[in-house]
This record gives sequence, structure tokens and C-alpha cells, in this order.
Amino acid sequence: MPGTDQAALRGIVANLTAGRGIQRASSLLASVRNATQILGPTVAGLLTASVGGGWAIAADAVSFLLAAACFARMSLPDLLPRTEGGPTMLGELREGWSYFSSQSWIWAVTSAFAVFNALNRGVWQILGPVIAHDTIGAEGWGLVLSARGAGALMASVVMVKLTVRRPMGPALASMSLGALPLILLGVGASTLWLAAAAFVAGVVAEFFTVVWETVNNTHIPERLLSRVGAHDEFWSSVPIPIGQLSTPFLAAFFGTAAVAVTGGGVAAVAMLVPLLVPSLRKIEINRNGD
Repeated sequence: MPGTDQAALRGIVANLTAGRGIQRASSLLASVRNATQILGPTVAGLLTASVGGGWAIAADAVSFLLAAACFARMSLPDLLPRTEGGPTMLGELREGWSYFSSQSWIWAVTSAFAVFNALNRGVWQILGPVIAHDTIGAEGWGLVLSARGAGALMASVVMVKLTVRRPMGPALASMSLGALPLILLGVGASTLWLAAAAFVAGVVAEFFTVVWETVNNTHIPERLLSRVGAHDEFWSSVPIPIGQLSTPFLAAFFGTAAVAVTGGGVAAVAMLVPLLVPSLRKIEINRNGD
């Protein structure tokens, strides 16, 4: 799922564009995000090597100030003033939860990603470097991570133009391929196969991200977007530390290979389960607003 800032960003995007413009905006945002994730570590490394780590952190802080300046220049509709006796923040969160829990197509995807995120982060981030150290080495692991980033960047660029009428079925089905690198890690695949699988995982993850943001902006009432998004982000992210903490213990008991393969298989199945919800398969992206 998207990063933790996405709950607020969903509401902002909906205020700036509509129709097909929502997907284009989501794709452009994803393209910039992926490009900076690829270039950021390189720039940080060059700064650290040339002027020192302290100046690299200072440059990072300046980048946040520049981002704040860009946000300040956006023109958004004025918020209605709060009135005495009006809804409180907790009341608005309850309203968001009420809508979130009443829409099976939303909470089914969130639940699937709760499982996927716990397994993927646990195996990929915790066991990945350990397995790579004994198989493809640090250089191979770096190539695999770069391939994943390149796949995500390519998908976000393509999604500026690509439109799928009923996208949730293809998006979730393809996301099951995002678990393939975990399985290949477990079976000791070569650098080439791992890099190829990581590239595909990057493509399908970004394809799903753009589709999910577009569908949310199209089918959730605008005033509830950020509230529902907050629940979506929270519940899909809560299991991540559980997965990261439990993976080393499971690996010590069952072995790293078994945990990686099993985790990948379960994660792949989790992505397919929401397809059992009929309303989710029928969701269409609004094509108006070209």
C-alpha cells in the first residue's frame, strides 16, 4: 500500500482534478516518488562521501522545507469553519470507520494487504539481506533492489496513459506476482532470476498503487477520502512490525528457506482472496474529465 502520507494526499488530489485526471495525477506523483527513491540514496551517498553525513542530513532537511513551500502554493477550496457543537476529530474518525467498515470492497483489500505487508516486509527486509549474503552477495542484492525500483518507475510512467475499465481484478491478480521474489529467495535463485522477479514486483506494486488511489478518489465521497484513507493505511500497516519481529524467530525454528517460500505463497494467496467480493470486481474507473 501507499506511504503513510497518502491518507491526506488522497483528499488533496481529489480537490485538484477529476475523472481521468485523477489517474494521471496519481501516476505522475508515483513517477516522481519512484524517481526520487532511486536517485535519493545515490545523492545521499555522494554528499556523505564528499562533505560528510551531517551536511547530507542538512540537505535532507532543506528538501522538506522546499516540499512545504510547494504545498503552500497549492490553491485548495476553503474548509468550512468548525461550528460549536459540530463533529469532533474523533467523531470524524468514527464517521470514516463507519464508511470503511460498511464497504466490503475497501476492507477486503485492506485486510489482504495487512497479511501481504506483514509477510513481505518480514521476509524481504529481514531475511532478504541474510539470504543474499550467503547466495548472491551484496552486489547482487543491490542489483535486485535497483531492479525493483526501476520496475516501479516504469509502471508509474506507463499508467499516465494506460486505462483499464474494471481495474481491480487485474490489479489484485497481478499483485500476487509481487510475492514471487520471496519464493525465489527461498529456493536460492540466481541474481538474474531474482532481479527479473523484483522488476515484475515493482511493476505490479506500482500498477496496483495507482489503480487503488484512482478507485478511491473516484468511488469514495470526497469529504470522507482522507478519513477512510487513514483507516486503510493504519490497518494495512499495523501487522508490519509483527511480521518483522516474528520472522527471525520463525526462521530460526523452521529455516530461512521454508519461511521465505511459505511466506511468499501465503502472500500471493492473500492478494487473490479479495477477488471473491463481487462488488470489487465490478468497480469501474470514471472516464470522464479527459
